[in-house]
Amino acid sequence: MNDYKNNYPSILVHGFAGWGEDDGMSKYFNYWGMFGSRRLIPHLRGEGYEVYYPSLGPFCSAWDRACEIYAFIFGGTVDYGKYHSEKYGHARYGRTYPGILKDIGTPGNHAKIHLVGHSFGGSTARMFANLLAFGSEEERACTPEEELSDLFKGGKGDWIASVTTLAGVNNGTTYAAWHGILVNKFLCYYVMYFVTLLGNSWVGKYYDPMMEQWGVMKNPERVKIRRFRLPTYEWLKMYRFANNEFDNSAFELGIYVMQKLNKDIHAHEGTYYFAHRACRSHKSLFGLQTPDKEMSLFCKDAGYITSHIITPKMRRHGINKDWLPTDGYVNTISTGAPLTEEATEWKEGMTVTPGHWYNMPVAKKDHVSWNGLKETTEDIRKFYKDLLTNLANLD
Repeated sequence: MNDYKNNYPSILVHGFAGWGEDDGMSKYFNYWGMFGSRRLIPHLRGEGYEVYYPSLGPFCSAWDRACEIYAFIFGGTVDYGKYHSEKYGHARYGRTYPGILKDIGTPGNHAKIHLVGHSFGGSTARMFANLLAFGSEEERACTPEEELSDLFKGGKGDWIASVTTLAGVNNGTTYAAWHGILVNKFLCYYVMYFVTLLGNSWVGKYYDPMMEQWGVMKNPERVKIRRFRLPTYEWLKMYRFANNEFDNSAFELGIYVMQKLNKDIHAHEGTYYFAHRACRSHKSLFGLQTPDKEMSLFCKDAGYITSHIITPKMRRHGINKDWLPTDGYVNTISTGAPLTEEATEWKEGMTVTPGHWYNMPVAKKDHVSWNGLKETTEDIRKFYKDLLTNLANLD
C-alpha cells in the first residue's frame, strides 16, 4: 500500500447518459477507460486506491442522482424527499442498496470520501456534497422527523474531502440551451419512450435507465420476467417529466436552469474543490472558434454549435464570446468553477485551501477524452493515478 496522508475512498460519478459498475455493459465497454482491455478501475485498485463507480439514473436530475449516491454509499432505500417528489410528481422512494461504505465519517481511511464527477457527474457531485453539508430546508420543513433522510438534515460536510469536476457542466452548456424548450421537451419524450419500451427488458440488464420513480418502468427488484413494455399507456407520465424545467437533466444541462441551481449550491469550508477544464477548438474568422481536427467525431457536431452560436436569449443571460472556446459538448468557461463561486487559477507548487474552488490548467482535450476515447492506455492510467495521488496527499 502506498504511503499517503489520507487514502480516502473515491467515488467516480458518471455523466449524462452514462453507466456504472452495475450495468452489464461495463464488463465490455467501461465508462471510465472506455475499453475493457484497459482495465482502468482494476488498475487503480491494484495500485492501492479504493475506487467505486456507481450506476446512477443516466437521464435523471442532479438531485435524484445525489439521492441515489447516498443510498449507494450508506445503504437503504433511495429517498428522493417528500417535498421534492410531491413537487415534481414522481414516487418518493426508489431502489434498495446494501451500502458499500456505511462507516464513512469514522476515524481512519474511511473518515471522508473524494467525489470525482465527469460532465453532468460534476453537477451531481456538487449537489450531493451540498446536501450532505447543508441539507434541505424544504425537506426538513415538510417531513416528519422520523421520516426525514439523514441526507436532508445536513451537518455532514466534513465527510467530503474533495469535489473534482472533469469537464463538468458547472455553468451549463450552450449546446443544451441552443436546442430550446420545445426541442428539449421532444427529446425528453423520445428518451422516455425508449425507457418505457426497453427499461424492464433484457436490454435493461446491460444499460439500466433507472427511472422507475417516474412510473415509466418498474423497479427491477420487483420484475420477475424481463419483457418489452408498450409506451402507449404512459404518455401522461412522459408529459409530467418532459414539462419539468427542474428535476430534468435535459434542462439542467442548459445555462438558464444551471444558473438558477448554482444560486443554491455552495462550497463547504472543509472541502477542497477542483475544476479540470478542457478545450479542443481554436480561433477562426470574426472572433468565432472552430473545433480542432483532433476533436473526436463524437464531439465535433456539438463543437460547431458551441463554438459558433450565441443567441439573443443567451446574451441576455450574460453569454458572450468568452464562451466560444469548447471541448465539443461543453463550453470551456463552463468546465471551470461555478461562476457564482470564488475561484483561483491553480499553479504548480501553490498551497490550496478548503472551501475554495481551483481552476486547473486548460487541457488540450475534448469532452470524452476523460473517458479514454482517443487516449492511450498509458496516458489515461497516468492521469487518473496522478489525480487520485494528489487528492490522497491533501491535508
